[in-house]
Amino acid sequence: LVHVLPLAAVVALDGQAQHVHPQAPQRALVAAAHRDLLQPEHALPLLRSVLAGGQHPDASIHLGIALANSGEPLQAIEVYERYLVEHPDHGGHAVVLSNIGGCLSTLGRTEEAEQYHRRAIALDPEQGGPRWNLMANLFKQGRLDEALAVIAEAAALPFHTPQTRAD
Repeated sequence: LVHVLPLAAVVALDGQAQHVHPQAPQRALVAAAHRDLLQPEHALPLLRSVLAGGQHPDASIHLGIALANSGEPLQAIEVYERYLVEHPDHGGHAVVLSNIGGCLSTLGRTEEAEQYHRRAIALDPEQGGPRWNLMANLFKQGRLDEALAVIAEAAALPFHTPQTRAD
């Protein structure tokens, strides 16, 4: 979606997004741009307004990321767990599982986090993100040899852009 609307134009809309774009997909796009720019104070209310209007799986993922980035890992975990229950057939479960792992790692629950990263890898072995997250988790646990092995696995994966993964 960001390819459709230049990021500068999205950011220029700032807090006006609710009024300028009353439709949920446009608000979600603006919110995701704010999330990517590490502006959760703008992203969170927009994403919550999108979700209040109905089921929007991608907005749930964006909300979880924005919450985690704003220092609310427990709230992010709640959003992610609800996503897994409410959207059993939607793609993105590997990302969500690994994001839960990241939140758990932030909370110091690294062994539990590791299990989430491994579940994500098992679910989508070709996706590199969960492997990189597992590597960071293993480093945090002081398991350097295992972390280096995971880096080697991740580096051996084919590079996929979002478009090539969709094809």
